[in-house]
Amino acid sequence: MAESIKAGAIIEMESNDTLSDATAGGIEPHAITFDLCRQYVDDFFIVTEGEIAHAMNLIKEHHNMNIEGAAALTVASLIKHQSLFTDEKIALILSGTQQLSQ
Repeated sequence: MAESIKAGAIIEMESNDTLSDATAGGIEPHAITFDLCRQYVDDFFIVTEGEIAHAMNLIKEHHNMNIEGAAALTVASLIKHQSLFTDEKIALILSGTQQLSQ
């Protein structure tokens, strides 16, 4: 999506294996998400597979929750770009979570 927004049109790119299957790519022609992102998304943060895995492990360690890779993107992005959010109130959405039993 980030590359398509930069290009101003939906572009096809090869998708690599990722922990974040839900964001691996494959924007359908005429998808409403492209126009919505173009209109409402201010910025995209690109994170590595290692940063996704690290975020997943942090949430498991500190909150006793398993999260899917796509849910870890918010955490990984915050960690990578934390200097952009100094003195800001923020909320991170962790979709695809599962509370672990005690």
